Amino acid sequence: MKQPMFSIIIPVYNAEKYLQECLESVVNQTCQDYEAIIIDDGSGDSSGKICDSYARKYEQISVYHKMNAGPMLARKDGILRAQGRYCLFLDADDFYDKRLIEIVRKFLTEEELDLLIFGKHTVYRNKMYAGRLPVKDFSCVEKKRMLSEFMKSDRFNSVYTKAIKRDRILPYLNSLYQDACYAEDMLQSANFIMVSDKIGLLGRNLYYYRIRKGSLVHQQSAVRIEERLQMEKNVIDYIDTEGYLTENDKEAYLKKTLNDFMECIYRLNHGKTGGKTDREELKTLRELPFVGELLQKGLIKGIACYNKPRAYLFMRENYRTLILIDYILLAIQTTVLFIKREKGFP
Repeated sequence: MKQPMFSIIIPVYNAEKYLQECLESVVNQTCQDYEAIIIDDGSGDSSGKICDSYARKYEQISVYHKMNAGPMLARKDGILRAQGRYCLFLDADDFYDKRLIEIVRKFLTEEELDLLIFGKHTVYRNKMYAGRLPVKDFSCVEKKRMLSEFMKSDRFNSVYTKAIKRDRILPYLNSLYQDACYAEDMLQSANFIMVSDKIGLLGRNLYYYRIRKGSLVHQQSAVRIEERLQMEKNVIDYIDTEGYLTENDKEAYLKKTLNDFMECIYRLNHGKTGGKTDREELKTLRELPFVGELLQKGLIKGIACYNKPRAYLFMRENYRTLILIDYILLAIQTTVLFIKREKGFP
């Protein structure tokens, strides 16, 4: 069998509601130069059966069933089984533009790229929200500049908006890919940029990312926040070890991380009673070494205006007032959305 240009890695875990739309977006691509490798990561619903039915119908699709180990290790398993020159990634509740492979193939071939980064649409409550990348159409980007962009903006975190040469990432699978379920994309994306000599940025939204309340990224808890912080620490340590960390990039990354952390705290406080347990959760997070590194006055001054006073309260361990303010902010947000007759992101 001829080597396909692309291996599409699809981790699947309890995604029966959206899985058919996901897989239809693959089999109906205008360019068929691909194989699709589905890793059923211990699904307990009918996802495994749906995947098997597609594998029987389409010879380009292979399915492997395994015990649940999280999306990062599922992707690792898929990459090891892949035969394509490039890897693409797709989450089971998302879907592709029908021309994604055709368009990505064109730019990878013509520009001889190691890595291509493209844009996405966000889908929430049947509405589309177009993402924006800092390029009008296409541009080659120097590695150091791409790392700087990655470290100051969340929009480059996700692996599913990237096509990467498979042989570039194979040597790092054992050292970087780990049992992680939250913010795991960040370390993979940093690795993709780090190992690529020629990088392209394509300002077209070819991926449809679905926000749903039941997904892992929206299940907020102190444990999840700590896991995210650890992954963010791993990212900056990795870039530093490889010798690419500048002081400016470090400051930008820490500001971004602190801002994201305060957003996580806001979500954690949603629905809380303001009792002892809530304050103990916040205290536990406050005592984490990396949080102490983030809570510097110079960094706090550089985050979003509404997060600055919240960060000072958290730094000074005034948890009761912080929880009260978050209740007030939530009430204001809910009222504004009601007046606008809109539903905000969860």
